Amino acid sequence: MSAEWGNYYTIDSLKLPANDRNIIVSIHYYDPHFFTHQGANWMPGEYQTVGLVWPGPPAKKVTPVAAVQSVEWARTFFNNYNTVPGAGNPASPQTLEGHFNKLQQWSQANNRPINIGEFGAFSRADMASRVRWTQAVVKAAVSRGFSFHYWEFCSTFGVYDAATGRWNGLEKALLP
Repeated sequence: MSAEWGNYYTIDSLKLPANDRNIIVSIHYYDPHFFTHQGANWMPGEYQTVGLVWPGPPAKKVTPVAAVQSVEWARTFFNNYNTVPGAGNPASPQTLEGHFNKLQQWSQANNRPINIGEFGAFSRADMASRVRWTQAVVKAAVSRGFSFHYWEFCSTFGVYDAATGRWNGLEKALLP
């Protein structure tokens, strides 16, 4: 079971039947969404900025697409991503760890296991950043006893290139 499209940040609103102890809570983790979905053609205009790296801030500021200017939370994200160092950056390892700490606290308080049922970064992100982010998610999950499933095998988020018959490097990040 998952809350609101499986987003981790809504877990506090999840209501489960107290008498059914066979439920595993599955969440999706794609934060920061502007990194993991950069340039994805099915996403709204503000997601069409490419060149985001993980972790932030980048060595050279990323100039967001014009559509970002009309979305306040998107402007705030890019400002913080480009300028805030360390733990305060929305694309920092500390931010990711904080999200997983929230999940762990909920899991312990509710005595329910957590499964990271989807996570991944779209292929428009650079591979080195995708590997670093994936390693961080896997480490955060494993260290808390969460099971996990990477979103997809051989397409735009994939770990395998079916055309060449080769792994792309992400497979190493998935092996704790």
